[in-house]
Amino acid sequence: MTEMDADLYPDYEDDDDGESDEDSDDLYVGQLEASMSSENQYYSQADKRAHHNALERKRRDHIKDSFTNLHNSVPVLQGQKASRAQILHKSAEYITVMKKRTNDARLYISDLIRTNNTLESELNVLKRVRRNGIFPVEMMRNMDLESLSDTETSDSSDLSDEDDERQAGRRRQIKRARRRY
Repeated sequence: MTEMDADLYPDYEDDDDGESDEDSDDLYVGQLEASMSSENQYYSQADKRAHHNALERKRRDHIKDSFTNLHNSVPVLQGQKASRAQILHKSAEYITVMKKRTNDARLYISDLIRTNNTLESELNVLKRVRRNGIFPVEMMRNMDLESLSDTETSDSSDLSDEDDERQAGRRRQIKRARRRY
């Protein structure tokens, strides 16, 4: 028993039978610490410190696991070592790229919906024409001009090359439909 332990445990007698087993002493002290009341400030502070250290270790482990999950979620980082700063930087880049792709996909979907609506209305006109046997060329020309003027009145500076190609494709589809009927 150390001098400090002797001061803390005056009733504890050290039986010197030749076996100086520090592990059993540590176990006994640990049991005493657990059984002692909060009256003894030394052990309550030690308990508090041990509890705080355990919580801090748990928090650090959680952060480490979160960085590992983040590292595994970013395709650019898979298969290579990276510091936490690199993981955060590449993750931010990846999020930015994915937001842009999502926005582009939304725009593409809305463009497809508009195209689909236009084609459905043209199909309805063609079905009426087929049913009546009369082909109103002027009506198709007007529809063509309306659909073209709708797309041209939108801000042309916002249109990308892809949008221009899609609009040209729509115009070609309308012309092909006119030639068939």
